[in-house]
Amino acid sequence: MRMQNVQAALVLMIPYLWSSNILAQERELIAELHANPPSPCVAKPVGDMSSGIAIVPTGETREQVRGIMGGIASFVLGAGASYMTAENIQVVYTAVFYEAEPINEVGIYAYKFAETIDRDMFRSNPELNGKLFVIDQNLLVILWYEDRTARCFSAIDAFLTAMQ
Repeated sequence: MRMQNVQAALVLMIPYLWSSNILAQERELIAELHANPPSPCVAKPVGDMSSGIAIVPTGETREQVRGIMGGIASFVLGAGASYMTAENIQVVYTAVFYEAEPINEVGIYAYKFAETIDRDMFRSNPELNGKLFVIDQNLLVILWYEDRTARCFSAIDAFLTAMQ
């Protein structure tokens, strides 16, 4: 009887452990990029709000934040904007980098979805100075930039392209 209880507990824990591992990998991706940005990028510190949004490379799960960040993404998305809701998004990651001066920024807004997503589900508006990525079929990454950040943008673009 005791062995059956242990086996039942293990069966119930496997999905939890698997999902925790997936979340840890995504958390590591954005957090690692933020902690060790490619040259010539410099990462703005965690919690910095000079860009208007707090930098949280380890992820934010609060429903209100997921909804706000989903709304921000829907401004730069043509196709796929309807998916950017707190109900569909599980975790939001943010990181901001700069090249030469802190006012010239390259940023990442990443959205982990509860369901599998495909790159073809999303299209950016022409106003987006940046690029979209889908990593591991559930992480949408919006990479954006401002003027005078070409080398930093290219370095992060190459990193994210390799992750697809």
